[in-house]
Amino acid sequence: MYVRYDGGIGVIIRIQFIPAVLLIISASSVQSDSVNEEWISRYNGPYSYKDEITGMAVDESGNVYVTGYSYGNNNILYDYATVKYDPDGIEQWTLRHNSAANGSNRARAITLGPNGGVYVTGSVGAPVSYDCCTIR
Repeated sequence: MYVRYDGGIGVIIRIQFIPAVLLIISASSVQSDSVNEEWISRYNGPYSYKDEITGMAVDESGNVYVTGYSYGNNNILYDYATVKYDPDGIEQWTLRHNSAANGSNRARAITLGPNGGVYVTGSVGAPVSYDCCTIR
C-alpha cells in the first residue's frame, strides 16, 4: 500500500484488483470515520485480463503516475503498462512497452525526475533469460 499525506488535506492509497484499480481518498486524518472517496480510476488492458500495479508516484501538481504490468499483444505474456492521471482522476495517457524479445516484461518501480521525467524500471525478456530495463 502506498500512502501520501498532503498536510492534512489528502491521502492517496494504492490497492490492487483485477482489473487494476487506483482509489483516491481524502481525509483530515487516516481515521476510518473521516475518509472520503475522491475518485476511482480503473485500467483494463487490451485483453481484459490480469493488470497488476507495482508502483505509484505523485508530482507537485497532483498528477498520479501508476505503473505495473498487463497482458500483452500475444495474450500469454506481460508488457509494461504506465498510466498518468490528472488530479481529478482523468486518464491523461497510457504507455505500454513490449521488449524486442516479445517476452514477459514486468515494470517494478516508478520515480519522477526533474523537468517532468518519468522513469520506469523492471525486467524484460524470455522465460529463461531476463534483463533489467529502465525507460524514460
